[in-house]
Amino acid sequence: MRIVAFGTYQADSHPRVAVLIEGLRAHGHEVVELNEPLGLSTADRVGMLQRPWRLPVLAGRLASRWYRLWRRGRAQLRTARPDAVLVGYLGHFDVQLAALTFRGIPVVLDHLIFAAGTAIDRGTRQGLRTRLLSVLDRRALAAADVVVLDTEEHRRQVPPDLQDRAVVCPVGADARWFAAGRSAAPDPAPGEPVRVAFFGLYTPLQGATVIGAALGRLAGRDDLQVTMIGAGQDLAATRGRPARTLRWSGATWCRLPSCPP
Repeated sequence: MRIVAFGTYQADSHPRVAVLIEGLRAHGHEVVELNEPLGLSTADRVGMLQRPWRLPVLAGRLASRWYRLWRRGRAQLRTARPDAVLVGYLGHFDVQLAALTFRGIPVVLDHLIFAAGTAIDRGTRQGLRTRLLSVLDRRALAAADVVVLDTEEHRRQVPPDLQDRAVVCPVGADARWFAAGRSAAPDPAPGEPVRVAFFGLYTPLQGATVIGAALGRLAGRDDLQVTMIGAGQDLAATRGRPARTLRWSGATWCRLPSCPP
């Protein structure tokens, strides 16, 4: 199959779509990327909901990216008509453009998160804004022919009348991670500490503060060495959990890109 990966996704910060593309290629499918990154993080987008006067920034960026995506999409149709279109993560708006640009071609939406749930998770009170985001979720799901979720629990959040479109593809990792694992140091010798690394965003979705609290309960152990790598809105709260719970000196805190090897 010839598949077009389409949208304003940002694979460098949200590698989910890169994993899907790599998996499709590994199964023998041809994947062409039509990508115009929006340049806004999830935190930026949620922040706009909390400060609506910044929404014109999102609209302006989206319009410029969409114009380029539309032109590239039309050019792709003239060159070789794809069998399917994959809209990358955070594609709530992009899926609408994909459906218009590639009429008659199946559109697959990687719906890793629900906008309404994420906004609530990040401090937005339930009300008009979350209701509007629920409508956005619904419209995005309805615009797709296939909806890809990461867990069975998320699949069950899809409205009943759209359940037949929903499939589950767990979050994975690209080949670089597996190569790194194969080349990693051997298991620790007896007496050496177990080394654990967290790599990701410090957000409610990742449960970062829960990890911090759990590590705080392990304070004083000399058989565990933990490295926490990343950044995000919950960094300070996560880092403070162990300090508030117990003295915890068995971890190295660092933020990209200044982490030690």
